[in-house]
Amino acid sequence: MSSPGGDGNVAEKLILMLREYFENFTVIVPNYAKSAATMIALGSDKILMGYLAELGPIDPQLILPGYSQSIPARSYIDGLEDIRTRIMVNKEPVEMYAPILHNVKPEVLAMSQAAIDNTKEFAEKYLKKYVLKENPEQAAKVANLLSQGQQYKSHGHVINFEQARNDLGLNVERIDPESQLWEGIWELYMR
Repeated sequence: MSSPGGDGNVAEKLILMLREYFENFTVIVPNYAKSAATMIALGSDKILMGYLAELGPIDPQLILPGYSQSIPARSYIDGLEDIRTRIMVNKEPVEMYAPILHNVKPEVLAMSQAAIDNTKEFAEKYLKKYVLKENPEQAAKVANLLSQGQQYKSHGHVINFEQARNDLGLNVERIDPESQLWEGIWELYMR
């Protein structure tokens, strides 16, 4: 798999389809599997990573009118929290933020939190069933780290093999770049 990501709902549908046909499956990441592609990897039994392969955070992104690109759901919530702190703790005048606060839509806040919660629940559910089935506490921790947008502050953050294995405790294996397996995978990937 090599993908910049996509829709998390599609990722779940793919996992369900794969699980319908295969008792076990391994995800091979020759280059990168970001966002929803990382979500698919979390629903596998094992992740094989190339020597430059990377996973990424699964923090949900929102497409909102008036924005030229998607924004992290966490940043919408954190932006409002920052303004609240400036007013309540730093005693900055609320009038200074009135034009900004006038544009805050409660439904977008609710949608942001729901997207974060759904992504976390997805990750925890599949991690506990598959790639981290031997360690449910770690599954909850990893789901939180990957979905919250706080540990990995950038949606494009690189999670390499060492981090996936050592920091997250995922069932990952690095493919030897000198092996025939890698040669075959890389040839297929380049096609």
